[in-house]
Amino acid sequence: MTDDSEKTLMSFPSMGDTSTAFRFTPGKTTVNEDDESIEEAEAGALVGTVVVFVRYTTAAGDLEPSLTALGRMMADRAQQAQNGSTPSATAPF
Repeated sequence: MTDDSEKTLMSFPSMGDTSTAFRFTPGKTTVNEDDESIEEAEAGALVGTVVVFVRYTTAAGDLEPSLTALGRMMADRAQQAQNGSTPSATAPF
């Protein structure tokens, strides 16, 4: 999923058949134009025969709600496609 960065498992709701999420610290310190530290996390889920991964990067410091919304959207879209429906799930922000 990530490079050699330090990874920490994070709480993540169950999605698809199985799912997991990690918070990680990039191998080098990354800052934005306001000199704020950037945080990153990624989640993966197996949905039927499809594996989805989502990476979220923010300087706001609260990764879980956004990562969960994006992960849920991707898992729902994967399931919709496998059910023969046009993927229409969205992520509420």
